[in-house]
Amino acid sequence: MTTTKTLADYVSRLNITIKSEPAQSNPNMDGDMDHWLCRLYFEGRVMAVPFSTGKGLRKERDGLPPKMGWEQYQNRPYPTGGQYKHRENIHKLRADYKAYEESRMSPVKPSVESVLDCLASDCSGADQTDQSFENWCADYGYDPDSRKAFSIFETIQSQENSLVGLLGTDNFNALLETERL
Repeated sequence: MTTTKTLADYVSRLNITIKSEPAQSNPNMDGDMDHWLCRLYFEGRVMAVPFSTGKGLRKERDGLPPKMGWEQYQNRPYPTGGQYKHRENIHKLRADYKAYEESRMSPVKPSVESVLDCLASDCSGADQTDQSFENWCADYGYDPDSRKAFSIFETIQSQENSLVGLLGTDNFNALLETERL
């Protein structure tokens, strides 16, 4: 078996592809994020996995006029004339500016490398076949009496089984040996 160092080399060598669609939520992730349903393809097999990316990974949409800075934004003309000079309502103005900034951004589809990196990172911690839930909790700082922690542990084990089913044991082990992003 050929050893590959980087995840990009690994993906290229095996010709793993991805299709990502926006999703309303991710059953495995809380928070204000961009959610995706990703399908990984390898040798005619498919693995579907929910995936989430932080809003910091968004990029500015193409074709927009230059972004206004905070000073320019707060001194811009009202749509009906005048200016935003209401310092007493600065919190609303800041919220409006945040909404203006977010409206300029669009989610970026996850790459096959980022999804595989996340899966490999999760699996590497729960990969030892003799790893008990209690040991996993101790390694990652979870409370062994937590139902949520047990659910996370089960999800990782399920995703590992799906990933082995997609890639095969040898390719899965090679994935765990690649450099993390």
